[in-house]
Amino acid sequence: MQLRPDLLFHAEETVLSWASRLAAFHTGGRLVPFLNDLGIAPNRLSAGCEEALLRLSAKAGQDLFRLRRNAITRIGPRQYRLRRETFSAEFTTGPVTRFCPACLGEDDARGGRSSTVRSHRLDWLLQSTRVCPQHSLPLLERRRGSWDDFLHELPVLAPETREQLLRMADVTPSATRSLLQNYVVTHFQGGKGPEWLDRQPIEQAVRATEMLGAVLAFGPEAKPVDLGMLDWVRAADYGWPYVCKGEAGIREALEHLQVDAKASGRNCLSRGAVFGMLYHWLSSHKLRKDPGEISDILRSHIVNTMDVAPGAMVLGKVVRNPKLCSVATLARQYRVHALTLRDVLISRGALDRGAVSQTCSELLVDATVGRATSDAIRSAVPFTRAGDILNASRPMVSTLLQIGALSQVRLDGEARGKLSRSIDEREMLSLLRRLESIVPRQVESIPPGMTTIAKCVERSRMTNEYVLRRLLAGRVHRVFRLANVAGFRGVVIDPKEFSAPSNLPLPGMSAEMVMLVLGLNQVATNSLFREREGGALLDVVDLPGRREKWVSPEALDRFRKRFVFGHQLKLEYGIKRAAAKSFLDAYGVKPLFNPREFGAMIYHRSDLPPEITKRRT
Repeated sequence: MQLRPDLLFHAEETVLSWASRLAAFHTGGRLVPFLNDLGIAPNRLSAGCEEALLRLSAKAGQDLFRLRRNAITRIGPRQYRLRRETFSAEFTTGPVTRFCPACLGEDDARGGRSSTVRSHRLDWLLQSTRVCPQHSLPLLERRRGSWDDFLHELPVLAPETREQLLRMADVTPSATRSLLQNYVVTHFQGGKGPEWLDRQPIEQAVRATEMLGAVLAFGPEAKPVDLGMLDWVRAADYGWPYVCKGEAGIREALEHLQVDAKASGRNCLSRGAVFGMLYHWLSSHKLRKDPGEISDILRSHIVNTMDVAPGAMVLGKVVRNPKLCSVATLARQYRVHALTLRDVLISRGALDRGAVSQTCSELLVDATVGRATSDAIRSAVPFTRAGDILNASRPMVSTLLQIGALSQVRLDGEARGKLSRSIDEREMLSLLRRLESIVPRQVESIPPGMTTIAKCVERSRMTNEYVLRRLLAGRVHRVFRLANVAGFRGVVIDPKEFSAPSNLPLPGMSAEMVMLVLGLNQVATNSLFREREGGALLDVVDLPGRREKWVSPEALDRFRKRFVFGHQLKLEYGIKRAAAKSFLDAYGVKPLFNPREFGAMIYHRSDLPPEITKRRT
């Protein structure tokens, strides 16, 4: 049989609210006995089960579609669905009943008993609804601690008279509902909002906005348990402008938090001290629900802007190749001294000179550069031991360094301390492999007429540099390796291949004459002839039998057309030597190399501005 007369179901109320009003209207009693009389289990109706909704709609003569639309249906353990959205139990108020006293007072104004006219709004069941949109009043919360609190019976939980409700509304300070609350209501009604929020499940969108906003509003020390209902409204207001702009806006908010942490003197290296409850929430081992895109954005931001050790776990994922690492982290990771690593990074330009005044934990460096530098330090071999690895004499090792076949680990461009005179062991092993590929043929003993490099240099006027340059360039044809002798001592050559065909004067000049002509010191002169990527700045001619470097007139002419030294600017352009660097800096022209390391200030002529080249004298 169908209940008569009908009791209208309001479009904004919950199914349980309508059932409670039906119970009061037809029996004058409470909801549970009424549902038992209809053969409907209260927990089944509360869970939005189809058979419970169907039976209630049939008994009360109500359209089943309207009930389904306002029913929060349980689809799994603590998982629910409302219309097209799914969410967890935490997205609802659970057993807590929220209501607006002014709304209930208006319900009473319709006439009739309060138990039959007061309706519990569907929006009040959502955790994000904290302010009444009609009256701008914070919602009141009630809970008796009884087993049937989940039924949200207003006659029991809000028994006040209409006059009492209106007085409660008058004394309650007004509040402004958040734009996030408006978005949630509109979203459930099928409306559209910001793209970043719309493409995520509603619970993820709301939680991300509130947690981000809470850190912005109350600082990283705040805890969720300490925030009241209006605090979460404020948090939503703080987070809303940033999430509306999507990932770019969220990154902007994260940058604000980092700036604030630095300005306030907090530990900028601690993720929790910077991002507060947002980071603690996303990194918690108790996190069982997918937090959505906010986790990926925060992880990416941390990896790109903060110290992350290789292999570290950041928000549930291992970061194999972080972008930045602190000097202290790299030192621990690769077991090198932090101050040594800092100094080497400064000398290589990865850190500026001001880094010496900061702690190693504050200094961030490109992780790839940091790893390479740490490996170089760990692989550094003292100069005195390099000969053992290369099986070469000390003069040979010095020559290999001079011609650029090997490089020293330097702190500040000057040879000081044990490390600055060390050589990367990996470079030496690579050079030995290169030697084997250049000289693949092996012999058991020294062939007649041939000798080792050391004896060849000792008996002739040739230099180690001349022989080794030709050897490593692959321009020695009659050369072998002794099968039982490794390294450079095992290389045998034919001295006749290096003899000079004639003693006639040659065009050009020696390296010593180049130094005098260009007005350079020995360090700068060596820098000119050092092998670099793309070749030496000034080419030399191989002269068999001659000890010195020889420069042809054509090579010197090409060099002068391409480059100019700082001390030559006065002669050529009328720029005083003392003011040359600052004068060119004003035009954005920088020396090609560090003057301390190169030995002089050298510039590309093509870099000089027209205002200067017009002054050429």
